[in-house]
Amino acid sequence: MPGNFEASNSVEVLYTGLPPVEESDRKISLIMELSTQLSLQTEKITQLEEVLAEKEQKIEELIAMHSYQLSQEEASLSEGVQELPVVCDDRTAPVVCEDRCVPVASDEES
Repeated sequence: MPGNFEASNSVEVLYTGLPPVEESDRKISLIMELSTQLSLQTEKITQLEEVLAEKEQKIEELIAMHSYQLSQEEASLSEGVQELPVVCDDRTAPVVCEDRCVPVASDEES
C-alpha cells in the first residue's frame, strides 16, 4: 500500500483521504491537550486541598475537645482529693485518710 502512510523528518504524516496535518497544527493540538490535562489536575489538587483543610480542622477540634475533657477530669480528680480528710501530727507529713483511718498517737500522748 504505497502512499497510504509516509513519514518524513518534519514529523509530518500523510493519511489517504485526509489533508496533510501541519507540524504547527500538531503543536497546537498537543498544547491544547496538555492544557486540558493541567486544568483537570489543578482542579483535582484544589479539591484535595479543600478535603485536607477540612480534615485538619476536624483534627484541631478533636484535640481541643480531648484537652478540655482531660482538664475536666483533672479538676474532678483534684476536687475528690480535696474532699478526703487529712490527718497531721508533728512528726509526719500530711496523710490522706479514707474511711478506715486510725488516729495517730503522738509521743506527747504516750
